[in-house]
Amino acid sequence: MGTWSSSLYGNDTTSDVKDAYTAYLLEQLSNQEALERTIKDFEDLIGDEEESKETGRYGKYVLIQKTGASANFYSWMTEEEIAKLPVIMIIHVFDKLFDEMPTIEDVKNIGLLPALKTFEDGDIRINKYMELYKKSHYPKKHLFFLGNAPVPKNNSIPYHNPGYWNRVEESLNFCFSNFGGKEYEEVEERIYRFR
Repeated sequence: MGTWSSSLYGNDTTSDVKDAYTAYLLEQLSNQEALERTIKDFEDLIGDEEESKETGRYGKYVLIQKTGASANFYSWMTEEEIAKLPVIMIIHVFDKLFDEMPTIEDVKNIGLLPALKTFEDGDIRINKYMELYKKSHYPKKHLFFLGNAPVPKNNSIPYHNPGYWNRVEESLNFCFSNFGGKEYEEVEERIYRFR
């Protein structure tokens, strides 16, 4: 997505949606018809509640543990350049969905959900990078602090393939769909592969 300002229409996607909606109005469609057609045109960009319901993940609680953060991967950058980088949080996702709010005690008995399988070497990564470009992208009304817990020993070597807080549901659905319930083992220190 290209961006050129922080205004509402300062990026390709919102400009495209606005242009499509306006074009339908210019074709003499009613407001409701223009809205329905625009939504249909851009439905692949809208979260699918039905898909979440079909997978059994809709309305469930997910346990996430923040294990670190960094905004400076590039030591050669100036402070001004670094300030423009997103905040990067390193998280673990636990391999269980909860019907009720989990507790800090639940952390002790649940394995971690793999976040990525690298195709070059077949290793899996447990850590997930989540990038935050704007504070408004952080879904704070949907996140609850349960307490501090030790970082599990299966903390993999970091691999930068970020997810984004404004699309956290998409990232979690990918992880649960592809890796949920799969067993893995440590083949070298902090290196994991599926059994």
